[in-house]
Amino acid sequence: MIIIENDKLKAAINPLGAELQSVVRKDSGKEYMWQGDPTVWSGHAPILFPICGRLSKDSYTYNGERYSLPKHGFARRREFDLLEVEQERAAFVLRSDAKTKISYPFDFELAVSFALCDDKLKTVYTVVNTGDGTMYFSIGAHPAYSAEMGWKISFPGEYDTDTLTVDSDGLINGSRKISDKLDGVVLSEHIFDNDALIIPSPQFDSVTLTDITGAPNVKMTFGNVPYLLFWAKPGAPFVCIEPWHGIPDDAGEVRPISDKKGMITLDAGASFSFETTAQFM
Repeated sequence: MIIIENDKLKAAINPLGAELQSVVRKDSGKEYMWQGDPTVWSGHAPILFPICGRLSKDSYTYNGERYSLPKHGFARRREFDLLEVEQERAAFVLRSDAKTKISYPFDFELAVSFALCDDKLKTVYTVVNTGDGTMYFSIGAHPAYSAEMGWKISFPGEYDTDTLTVDSDGLINGSRKISDKLDGVVLSEHIFDNDALIIPSPQFDSVTLTDITGAPNVKMTFGNVPYLLFWAKPGAPFVCIEPWHGIPDDAGEVRPISDKKGMITLDAGASFSFETTAQFM
């Protein structure tokens, strides 16, 4: 476990998946991250790469060959190399190898850096195409914050809000309106009975997790993302706030990776980055 800290926060990152597992505020001892009870959900903050969500039949084609990838890809199950660690920051990298090419025939580097500043943790995700041809991928963050029923994910205003819907396999099968002029999502026992809320093209770039009194706990800023998801196991004491550059497949047949909705196209030698900042209050 890699530990970084400053005078306000202490964070722990597991090189397995470069997964943030703990953020504690020093003055109160408060733990902000879900601690991964395996009887409920073992994740903490998995990194989703090179896909977000599930592929139809867990497969895709590329250059006429069929490949298989599990839900959310393989990065969360791979050991990252430690690039650097200082008191307040750490950086990790995952590089393509013979094992990744069995399911994903592209050369890449995925670097993830974590940096503390005051009461904030900034995470930067950078993908580099180290191959000679065009690369297709998705990437997403999946942090799980401790939360209770009655807490609210508050938006910075009121918005007409839709959610994509999924079938029993986690594949997109339609959409529905959540509400007109919605200012947030209140956590209730059955809100995630039909899986995640998937907001396409969100009209805001941050949300704040507030407790039942309205006091802010975590403000997460994620910039301009094509999809924003909220999810938890029904009734569990956490909520995931997930900015995704990607989306599950539509239900149907296996399709070429280049045709998969939400894929990022990266030329040889090019890179793609996005960042999130979590403020712990």
